[in-house]
Amino acid sequence: MSRSPIAKIILYITLTIIILFLLDFLFITFPSVMEQFEDYRSYINAGVVLVFGWGVVKSLAQLSFEYFKRITDEATAATIRSIVRIIGIGVLFSLLSSVFNISAASALTLGSFMGMVIGFATQKVLNHAVSGIFIIITRPFKVGDTVTVAGQSGKVKDIRIMYTLLETDEKEILIPSGTIIGSVIHIIRKKEEPKKEKKATEEQSS
Repeated sequence: MSRSPIAKIILYITLTIIILFLLDFLFITFPSVMEQFEDYRSYINAGVVLVFGWGVVKSLAQLSFEYFKRITDEATAATIRSIVRIIGIGVLFSLLSSVFNISAASALTLGSFMGMVIGFATQKVLNHAVSGIFIIITRPFKVGDTVTVAGQSGKVKDIRIMYTLLETDEKEILIPSGTIIGSVIHIIRKKEEPKKEKKATEEQSS
């Protein structure tokens, strides 16, 4: 039976702490024996952090996927899982800077570089995700409405975080949420047929 993502996260973090503690204990308690490995100590610590850290990142990504899959569609959940993995990799690189005792200036440069990479990688995705949440909360239109947005017209078939699905007689159109927020939306309301007035006078005359 497979462990849950939360159990795996706790397990990986616990193992990382225990192994790093044991390594420090061995180097302090048996210096003569461990002296031959002193030059490789940083690499050993880095290996432990990378192996179990990657396990934590994957488990966090899977946990986010399972959570968002319950409240949205599978494609959106998979996108969020990818974002979590990218951010997790950035955190791992930051941890490695402390393992190798990199200077504060170098660590800051590394963190800035990773932040820039993550920012570029997730900018569009986050833009659509935030816009989709805004659309779902404010509800400028609803399923069943006929709208014109971003130069496309059709009946709203589905509203998801990453996109809105329009349906026409010939095709289905996916419009990214970020595009919708930045566009003028025309909602075509069906005109209600006027109620037939009772012709009381005619009935009376007849």
